[in-house]
Amino acid sequence: MNAFFAPADWRIVVFGLRSRCTAEDLRPLLGRWAEADIEIELVVVSEAADDAMAILCLHDALPHMTWRLSQRLDRRVHDGRRLRSWIPVMAWRR
Repeated sequence: MNAFFAPADWRIVVFGLRSRCTAEDLRPLLGRWAEADIEIELVVVSEAADDAMAILCLHDALPHMTWRLSQRLDRRVHDGRRLRSWIPVMAWRR
């Protein structure tokens, strides 16, 4: 089977969040994916700069659907800041 159509676990990293942002604040930005099985982990990058990022973990997701969600989040404005998203393709270890 073509890997493009095989479900897998994917991550999306979202940059540009404020450090006080919560997972509940991000759910409305997910649109139709808000009810999906997505784990959201928030990481404070710099408390002084009020900067954080979110790591979204999508379980059994199709690659093209992960890309669509990433594109939905990319360049959105949240809390006065422009968001950027990135899909890591290397093996994920945390």
